[in-house]
Amino acid sequence: MAGRNKILLSSLVKDLFFGTDIPKKSFDEMFKTLTPSDEKLLTRIMEVAEQRLNDEEFSVSSLSKEVGMSRPQLYRKVLSLTEISPNELIRELRLKKAEKLMRRKDQNISEIALEVGFSNPSYFAKCFSERFGALPSQYLA
Repeated sequence: MAGRNKILLSSLVKDLFFGTDIPKKSFDEMFKTLTPSDEKLLTRIMEVAEQRLNDEEFSVSSLSKEVGMSRPQLYRKVLSLTEISPNELIRELRLKKAEKLMRRKDQNISEIALEVGFSNPSYFAKCFSERFGALPSQYLA
């Protein structure tokens, strides 16, 4: 997973990089290493979010309840780990799933929007266009 400016790595993956030709300074600029507890929490957040993506009522409040954290605590933790807010994380996961579904080309745009939790196809198109630089209709063509 990647934040805005860095790629997130497990501490185990970080250990594999040591001994390579990547200087430590460059490594620290490109990657953020998660502690085992942060990795476990982020994995749980991602699992919950991915299970509920098709639920248009799924929100940061729902996520915080299912993960067992207060909204402010979840917000701070997700922001510190990923450099994006929980709301942006949910939207990003929805859009990535939509992009995957579009590659299959067996559903129309409205069906895909609903399947990934967007109740409004025009809002979905706006978010998709901002994220991928093309409208869903252009992407499907």
